[in-house]
Amino acid sequence: MFRLDQRENKCSDRLNVRTRARFLQLAISIAVVNCLFLSAACFAESRHDDIYKSFHFGTFSSTGADLVGYRTISPIVGGIYSYYSFGIPSIASVGLSFYENYRGDGIILTGGYGVATLFNASASYQWKIKRDHFIEVGAGYGLLFEGQGFIPIISYVIHR
Repeated sequence: MFRLDQRENKCSDRLNVRTRARFLQLAISIAVVNCLFLSAACFAESRHDDIYKSFHFGTFSSTGADLVGYRTISPIVGGIYSYYSFGIPSIASVGLSFYENYRGDGIILTGGYGVATLFNASASYQWKIKRDHFIEVGAGYGLLFEGQGFIPIISYVIHR
């Protein structure tokens, strides 16, 4: 009986080591892909005239699980924009957003992934307070290294 318990423990220990190793490989792969995308986004910013920059703070934002952050948004077509964002705690993220009205009141739909936020999607509403100052309120879903779940979005955004 004692030997059987030891074998089970050794098997589960090996499984945990393998699972951790695969998770680490996945995390490193995602980090490398993010570095490539962020490098491409930074290069694209230097060659693009229609770049919108903003700062945000609050209980997360539409572009990721950031309490405080900086993001750059580039128009693609219509109300669709590509973005990259740097912030705390999600470090960096890239993705696509749909703005009903980027410079006014309207719906924002976003999907992306990042370093600490493996995947995020959100739906929020943006209210214009004064010129270039907005409040975003909504909900998002995040798949983080620590877990997954819905996150509230209440963020103050300053567009530049």
